[in-house]
Amino acid sequence: MSRSHTAWRSPAALFAAAAFLLAGFSVVQASSRPAVVAAPTAVGIVDLERLIGTLNEVNAQNSELQKRAKDLQARIDDIKKQAEAAEQEWKIAPANDPKKLEKRFKLEELTLQLEANRQGLSKVLGVEKGRYVRSLYGRIVEAAQQLAQQQGLNLIVLDDRSLTLPEGDNLTDAQLNQIIQSKSVLYADNSVDVTDALARVMNNNFSAPKPKGKN
Repeated sequence: MSRSHTAWRSPAALFAAAAFLLAGFSVVQASSRPAVVAAPTAVGIVDLERLIGTLNEVNAQNSELQKRAKDLQARIDDIKKQAEAAEQEWKIAPANDPKKLEKRFKLEELTLQLEANRQGLSKVLGVEKGRYVRSLYGRIVEAAQQLAQQQGLNLIVLDDRSLTLPEGDNLTDAQLNQIIQSKSVLYADNSVDVTDALARVMNNNFSAPKPKGKN
């Protein structure tokens, strides 16, 4: 008996063919579906330097810090006057004056004391400013969240458009990449600038009556 020339396929081959066809059908279906477009994002940018320059609380803090620094500076000025007087006494003292060495020691002592007080004042003021900056940053973040809720914003970022690559050809690729990677905003229209709005929120919060027990 002669066999038919019609190709006979095993069940395994039929399943494989069906699977291939189904996979192709799925690809066609997937490619024919419309792409999902993300909803528009409402963005605001904040010029940090301009913001801080318009905050009432920063002005109040600076005034208070300057007052406290002035009191400490008065002590330094007093030591400086003593050092100047000690230097004059040492200079006019005759070479054979038995107390000339003692006068020089006093001058050195006051000079070291003066420098130590200057460094101490700088350190104290720096730490005090650091404590305030930390607390201020927290209030900026909270106010940004408050503003975002008021204006329906999804994202608020610091405006670093002014950060550009330095002129000149003496910078390495590593230095340039560091500057580029530190940037957040490549382009932003001025219409998304919410600096003034954020300043109003923060100034209103600062002027609002504080709960008892809070500064």
